[in-house]
Amino acid sequence: MLLVFPHIRAIVASVLLQPLIASARIHDARQNGTQMTPNQTGFPPCDALISAGLEDRIILATSEAYESRVQSWWSANARLRPWCFVQPQSSQEVSQIIRVLADVSFGAGDWHVAVRSGGHSFPYSNNIANGVTIDLGMMNGSYYNPNTNLASVEPGATWKDVCYNLLHNGNVTVTGGRDGGVGVGGFLLGGGNSYYAGRTGLGCDTVVNFEVVLANGSIVEANAKNNPALCKALKGGGLNFGIVTRCDLLVLPAVDLAYGQSVITSNHSDEVLEAVKDFTDHPEELAADALITVYIYDTAISEDMTIVVIRANTNGDLNTTSFDKINKIPAVTRTWEHLTLADAANGSQIAAGTKNTGLTLTFLNSPSILRKSVFLYNGLVSSLSEKIGPETFYAQMFFQPFPTYFGKLAQRNGGNVLGLDRIPSNAILWTAGVGIKNGDDSALAVAQAALSIMTTELREFASADGAAADLVYLNYADASQDPLGSYGPENVVFMKDVARQVPAESSQKVTSFIQQYFSLLAIYLDVRQLKTYNEVVDLLNAGASKVFVTFEQLKVLSQEPTITPDRLVLTISPNNPQTDIGKLKEFLQNNSQWKSSEWAFNGDKGKEYVDSVLAELENYPPNPDQTIYVGIDKLESGEELLHKYPGDSIIVSSENLTFDKSQDAALISVTDLFLAGAIPDRKNGLYATNVVDERGNALGFVWSSRESVAEAFRTGTGVYQSRKRGLWYKGASSGDTQELISIGFDCDKDCLIFRVRQKGRGFCHLGTASCWGPLNGLSRLNKTLQSRKQDAPQGSYTARLFSDSDLVTAKIKEEANELCEASTKEDIAAEAADLFYFALTKCVAAGVSLESVERNLDLKSLKVKRRKGDAKPQFLQNGNEQHATNGTSDQGSSHGVDAKSLNPEKKETVKEAASVPKSKEDDAGTKNGLIQMKRYSTSEAFSSDTLKTALQRPSQKSNEMIMSLVNPIISDVRSHGDSAVLKYTHKFEKATSLKSPVLKAPFPESLMQLPPETIQAINTSFDNILQFHSAQKESAPLRVETMPGVVCSRFSRPIEKVGLYIPGGTAVLPSTAMMLGVPAMAAGCKSIVLASPPRSDGTVTPEIVYIAHRVGAESIILAGGAQAVAAMAYGTESVTKVDKILGPGNQFVTAAKMIVSNDTTAAVSIDMPAGPSEVLVIADKSADPAFVASDLLSQAEHGTDSQVILIAVDLSGDQLSAIEAELHAQANALPRVDIVRGAINHSVTISVSSITEALHWSNYYAPEHLILQVENAASLLPDIQNAGSVFIGKWTPESVGDYSAGVNHSLPTYGYARQYSGVNLGSFMKHITSSELSEEGLKGLGGAVERLAEVEGLEAHKRAVSVRLKAMGK
Repeated sequence: MLLVFPHIRAIVASVLLQPLIASARIHDARQNGTQMTPNQTGFPPCDALISAGLEDRIILATSEAYESRVQSWWSANARLRPWCFVQPQSSQEVSQIIRVLADVSFGAGDWHVAVRSGGHSFPYSNNIANGVTIDLGMMNGSYYNPNTNLASVEPGATWKDVCYNLLHNGNVTVTGGRDGGVGVGGFLLGGGNSYYAGRTGLGCDTVVNFEVVLANGSIVEANAKNNPALCKALKGGGLNFGIVTRCDLLVLPAVDLAYGQSVITSNHSDEVLEAVKDFTDHPEELAADALITVYIYDTAISEDMTIVVIRANTNGDLNTTSFDKINKIPAVTRTWEHLTLADAANGSQIAAGTKNTGLTLTFLNSPSILRKSVFLYNGLVSSLSEKIGPETFYAQMFFQPFPTYFGKLAQRNGGNVLGLDRIPSNAILWTAGVGIKNGDDSALAVAQAALSIMTTELREFASADGAAADLVYLNYADASQDPLGSYGPENVVFMKDVARQVPAESSQKVTSFIQQYFSLLAIYLDVRQLKTYNEVVDLLNAGASKVFVTFEQLKVLSQEPTITPDRLVLTISPNNPQTDIGKLKEFLQNNSQWKSSEWAFNGDKGKEYVDSVLAELENYPPNPDQTIYVGIDKLESGEELLHKYPGDSIIVSSENLTFDKSQDAALISVTDLFLAGAIPDRKNGLYATNVVDERGNALGFVWSSRESVAEAFRTGTGVYQSRKRGLWYKGASSGDTQELISIGFDCDKDCLIFRVRQKGRGFCHLGTASCWGPLNGLSRLNKTLQSRKQDAPQGSYTARLFSDSDLVTAKIKEEANELCEASTKEDIAAEAADLFYFALTKCVAAGVSLESVERNLDLKSLKVKRRKGDAKPQFLQNGNEQHATNGTSDQGSSHGVDAKSLNPEKKETVKEAASVPKSKEDDAGTKNGLIQMKRYSTSEAFSSDTLKTALQRPSQKSNEMIMSLVNPIISDVRSHGDSAVLKYTHKFEKATSLKSPVLKAPFPESLMQLPPETIQAINTSFDNILQFHSAQKESAPLRVETMPGVVCSRFSRPIEKVGLYIPGGTAVLPSTAMMLGVPAMAAGCKSIVLASPPRSDGTVTPEIVYIAHRVGAESIILAGGAQAVAAMAYGTESVTKVDKILGPGNQFVTAAKMIVSNDTTAAVSIDMPAGPSEVLVIADKSADPAFVASDLLSQAEHGTDSQVILIAVDLSGDQLSAIEAELHAQANALPRVDIVRGAINHSVTISVSSITEALHWSNYYAPEHLILQVENAASLLPDIQNAGSVFIGKWTPESVGDYSAGVNHSLPTYGYARQYSGVNLGSFMKHITSSELSEEGLKGLGGAVERLAEVEGLEAHKRAVSVRLKAMGK
């Protein structure tokens, strides 16, 4: 996030917004004299926590539990004494604690917050003396979820407990700590080396999700899908990004380890080191083996140095050969046995209670460095024995192999920030530590100094040997080391970027901040991580001056005409997210206007990087007037950039800035950087300065020097350079002081602009507001009114204007009306002036400044989305007239009516379906002459918004319009029966020869004449459908005795009369007759009525008649649309009224079904809402392009309102093109190609990176048909939540489900698969429940029934039980 003073181009403060909001709020509290929480403990943050209702979570120094909690830290010198401990028990409480502590910052002095998980680390990493320690020790649960196969572990748990819990409650384990006393949180966030690391990567690499409380108190999930950058940063980045409150880890089967320890004397050291060297180079095939080598000096164990080698095989293989070399070395003791990880962790705890110091390094696997480390270690032991005595301390040195494949495993699991991939070959993680047994601080200081010297010498030796590795492992690092800085520049920049990101949950605070300060600050926001278009637009609407965007975002935002180009800064970054320079170059070539726009370079890579990218983008050197924002860390690089590129703006963290260089020479002087690009006067070396007020009115001209600018920054007042008297503190003698708002430049940077809030009489020494004469216009009027408000005689007209709100309101209305009636230029000007006068009078009376009014005017100019421009109805001349025409319509055709012709004021909320292409020149459904679906990708900017729009179903009409057409038809059929049905059949189907709307059984053989192969196909399909649906019958009624003597049962019965709608229109669909008729027959429905539009000669297709005959239908209604639905719902002279209507149809059929089902007099139900056909195909690299294209086209040919979706999983451009080529070729070979083109026009291809993403969008769309053309397709079924029917694998086209496989093809469309099932046997059944009580049953249940009836006030209900109980004599 970037904040800029208005018009300052030399420097941009890059800061996190949350602290700025806090400081602004604190500043206001200070000004308003707000009182802090009443003192309860003497420590404001602890008092605030208590006042917030967290007293049960607080441990004060006066509490009994305080001392034991202090002593629970592993290292004695980490046993600090905070003002209080706070022990949350949930993420919500952590959030509350963070918010409370953030709000209490002001007035509490210099204090800090520490976070503790297990407390097993060096001092100052997890405890604090001067502040509050958030102790997560009460958040110590660990749980296994067999459904997700993940373990959820809280940060305050220790690994010995985690391992035991998971072993006994799931027979699983995780990649956890080897020392049982180590806490979960610190271990995983620092990396987490484990026995399992060779198989899974470090512990952090097995975390698939973090629950995190951010600095603003919001609780977020960080995983591969949500906040992926944060997820990666937490893997090695520690608690620098928030407090982790839960980790969800991958699990492993809990196989007992093959585990053992060898204790070896020091005279075998060289042999041990050779074995360590060999083991470190072992291949990944032996990754199940782990080795830790520890050199120990402790006189409590031995007078001499001892070597302990820990061996483990995580597959439980006691016969592994990896340790053969170690096992050949003579040992004092050697164990090798099966042991659970829990027992191994419990037995490996390092004793607590000593004062400790430790350091760590990483170096490449080298025998000479291993030997050098032992040599230095012996020197350390000798030196300490001499200086502080051998009984005073113990010393340990660890060697842990870090093979290169650790880095590969990290990348395979999504990556971490440790930079392991930067280590060129197998390496050794080295750690050395000293513990002071008696706790003597002077002895500890000696040990720290000696260990530091030893580590420095070892590092220098490794560097000279060419074997130094940068990694400083966080979990073993001392406060004097820089672990995060050792991860490599790219990871450091990545972590900084993550730390700067403002979470979406704080968007309301961001917006509030912008609205409060946009008139004082030019607020620039880095929105590259925002996922939705509306989030960006909301920030622009709030008053953000500019937003820093990726070029993918730029492509989308630049299409919005109300977003002016000067508000978009094209941002180029080497990471997070990385800019694809090749794609950007192509974009700039096609959009040359952005080549000279404002650019930004993110990543702190310096001038060389900027120059190289500019050259690659053919924009070197840039235009002098082009602003380029560049991040810097040092003053010199900023000055160099400003001198080389005069148009540059420098981005620098506020933490690196200072107004007083003498306080910290390492910081950057704001004054020096600000003036680096300024041009002084050639004669006197001073800077010309124009002073303006808050509205931009010129007050005077002065000179500034470097010293005066520095003093102005420091004091926040107007300070200038007098050529006679030196520094000039404006108003110091006269009292006419200035409050500094901002400092900027003119267009050429040869004149400073001081924007001030002038106090007293004014700027000029003559006592006037300006040296350029009196103020004019609104400024002058504003001062006049302010004076009149103070001086007007009581009771005068002027005084009344300020005190009588009714009077000034009336005058405003009067003048507004006169302005509306004015016609000449002179009159309009005069009346507008009068209106301004009274409007400003109301402002002055209310204490509203002219600056505030202008600030709101400025905000209006920044609006992106504007309200609809209609006036309120009361101000319209015809305000009471109704413009809508819904609800009235002639009874014209229900096919192809234009909604806009019925209701021109009604705006469609969904995209319209395409029509059949009208000519060869009509390009519907094509791109560059090819029949092709539109492409989208989840990698594009704002993809979520874009895809939700792209996945809208097509619609020709609005619901209101359809209802207005359908309702009259239903009423007509209900009133006039057969004659109405015939009328609409004659009109819509052109079957004017029909005399009866019904064809009754038995059906004539002449109407069922079909080729033998057609009959065979129908019979095969019929039998499969019957077999599958018959199998769905319940074997027996459900019977449950809920308590003694109380039996409840449920049994099914077929629905007696069903009406089956068989669509006609553009395709003959006998398959639908089977899909509805066969289950109805299998269910045992007594009366089956079919309805289908006849052909123009009045006949029905013989396939439908044949199927009607086979299922035993009593009749076929020769009608379609709303008229057929109404006939079945209400009955006519010839049509049997049915109890349920099933079957798909167009929007008019669906609307009619909905209407009759909501009419209680019809007493009819329906199966589901149904709409045009649709299919979604998920295809990966294994899919055959020809198969994919054929599946898409099989639904596209249904109608122009059909929709087909392809979700392509990790397909290259060439692979997508292959599918598109097949689709084009196959489509052109179809007789219904024009219909296909109409459907393809609103169909889309979506490219995703993973199956997980594909399933997400599939479940969002909830398709009627879902086809899985992917590897292991059946394995995806558990993750499919919303679909009508699923077709698994490349040999299962959707067509088999449409016709012959046996499943039903009457399925929910339009997204109704979220709520509805497809037609099945149960669709034709109803369930009846029964209950039967014995005397014993009523005795046991009666009292409960009586009491509940009494509660509800239903006395008769109660008596129905009471009379029976009385009869029993109870």
